[in-house]
Amino acid sequence: GAAASASPTTYNCADSSQIISFNGTITFAPGNNGGTLTYTWGRSDGAIQTTPYSLTIPPGTTTYTLPVYPATDGEYWDIGKAAGNGTYWEKIQISAPNSFTSNEASFTISC
Repeated sequence: GAAASASPTTYNCADSSQIISFNGTITFAPGNNGGTLTYTWGRSDGAIQTTPYSLTIPPGTTTYTLPVYPATDGEYWDIGKAAGNGTYWEKIQISAPNSFTSNEASFTISC
């Protein structure tokens, strides 16, 4: 499975733009054989990264925590008030070793 979260979850309306960072954890079955983990982040506005992240997971790994912005490969959304009021989200889309999708990690703009 996979779980994602956003931080902060509420936009600060005093700022003209704000960086929302996304955290994610991917879990694997105990006793797995390891292999390649391939994933992308997808957004509520339809944007999706064009180059998937791909890394080797050692055998027996049960949990992998994705890098958090500002770390290299950490996911973020630099969004402005011009996006308009509403709820926005990103989710993890895993394509290997199995295909599945995380929950939607959402944040709200209400200015």
